[in-house]
Amino acid sequence: MKRWILLSALAVGLMACGDDDTKSGTDNNENNVNNVNNVNNVNNVNNSNNANNSNNANNSNNANNSNNANNSNNANNSNNANNSNNNNTGNQITWPATPAEFATTAEANTYISDLQIPEVAEGVPTCCKDFGAISANPGEFDNALAVLQSQLGGFGLDLQGAVTDALVDGDFVILLDHRQLDGATDPDGFVLSWLAGGYAPGTTYQTASTGAGQFLVSPESFQNMTTGEPQIVFNPASMNNGSMAAGPDPIRLLLPLGFALLDVSVQQAEVTGMATISNDGVAYTQGTLGGYVTLDDLYGALNGIINSSCACLNLSQDVYTKTGDEWGSTCVDAATACPNPADEICVVLAGNGSVLNGEVCGLVPTLLNGSADIDVDASGDDTYEALSVGFEWTGVNAEITGVEN
Repeated sequence: MKRWILLSALAVGLMACGDDDTKSGTDNNENNVNNVNNVNNVNNVNNSNNANNSNNANNSNNANNSNNANNSNNANNSNNANNSNNNNTGNQITWPATPAEFATTAEANTYISDLQIPEVAEGVPTCCKDFGAISANPGEFDNALAVLQSQLGGFGLDLQGAVTDALVDGDFVILLDHRQLDGATDPDGFVLSWLAGGYAPGTTYQTASTGAGQFLVSPESFQNMTTGEPQIVFNPASMNNGSMAAGPDPIRLLLPLGFALLDVSVQQAEVTGMATISNDGVAYTQGTLGGYVTLDDLYGALNGIINSSCACLNLSQDVYTKTGDEWGSTCVDAATACPNPADEICVVLAGNGSVLNGEVCGLVPTLLNGSADIDVDASGDDTYEALSVGFEWTGVNAEITGVEN
């Protein structure tokens, strides 16, 4: 019951925020002390020399890089030697031979113990990244997720609660590994790995959140089981007087939406934080994460849940399909096909009933398409293919002890 109620509110919230293009100006960016740690600004020389960005439509056509006061007046962008000569060619690194060897050589590690959806002030998100010209709201932080959270609050429901529950339950464990990190200022940069994992035996969220937790890394975090090279690596990342910046690069993220954990790829993800380095790991405050999730990936994740969990539907094709540039849905009589309460998610995602009964299949394409705010292909035709997401986070010391079975 709780799941479909939350999903119904999610649908209403998406409808409420889908077409809101109101702008309040850039004052929120220019005067926000959090800009020193903003993924869009920290240690980034306007991406003018960043090979990762030079061929990316997000940057090559992005007025955020050339005209945004959020960047042009930020001393971190013009004076940071760590990034001014950084072509993202990467540091030379020899990875361990296996995931198990990676775990035994992990020393400087972080567990993300708190992940917060930022607030929205006067209709404008307070974090985390401005995509400029490819955004529906250039000059402001782009964070459709934060706007959605704000809308859901009006219905007495808390999307943040779903995120926190997943953290506490151990369903959402993010670990960072720092290789070649030479200290609070590292002119040559270092290699930051983004890992999924779980609690080791004896560790709970209460233990982990104090910085005393032990963790097992998920095998899916690596290229394959015959190498210790992680799938997601920021190389190089930078550390300047304790200020860490990494990206933009894609990351995988389990996005909790209350009714399911959607495994999605966050594109152009930038990560920052203020680090405290010790023998027990690397702790962070004032962390930010900003990027976007394409509609294709969101619908793919929804289809993935249905196809892997809903054999009762006996489907011959995906519920959510794309024709040309438009996503649509083919809803089914899921309530009849899947009467078992354990199959509730199938009824919610694929059912052809009313949204008031927790079945939103028919509304999802309209709602998601209308909530998209990032013009990934920079076409300039007011069509948007992705939803921006942003989080504020805190990290504590962590010990990686092995690999999950």
